[in-house]
Amino acid sequence: MKNKFSIIIVSILVVACILIFVNYHINKFNNFKTLVFDFGYCNNLIYNTFNGKSFYTSFYRWNQLDGRPFNSLGDHLFLTLPFYSVFLILSQHPLVPNIIQVLTTALSILLIYKISIHTCGSKLISLLITFTYALNKHFLYLCAYDLHFEI
Repeated sequence: MKNKFSIIIVSILVVACILIFVNYHINKFNNFKTLVFDFGYCNNLIYNTFNGKSFYTSFYRWNQLDGRPFNSLGDHLFLTLPFYSVFLILSQHPLVPNIIQVLTTALSILLIYKISIHTCGSKLISLLITFTYALNKHFLYLCAYDLHFEI
């Protein structure tokens, strides 16, 4: 049981992170607090990619092209866009990419723990490193931020 204690703690931390931030994104969306720049632009790219217009956006004012479709590859290279597009098979709700972002970011906690346990060899130090990572304001910002492909 002692060997499993640290992995149980890390798993609880991951699940708590997922539950807190998925709930946060749902409440943010339902209360009209999402940002059109990141949330809207990225969801527009995902929707268009999923529907056959790969990497195209309909946001004309954003890219300063009057009324012409714009391929985002000329501006940004979003290598994670195909990853997010696959999940639209499940649902085309605009929150799906945000939830996937929270899941992948939260699962990085487990990755940090596994790397630190392999590097340090001490479960206590690995737990401290993992908690430091999970409570870091930059990590929390990544979980709370609207969808952005650079994350």
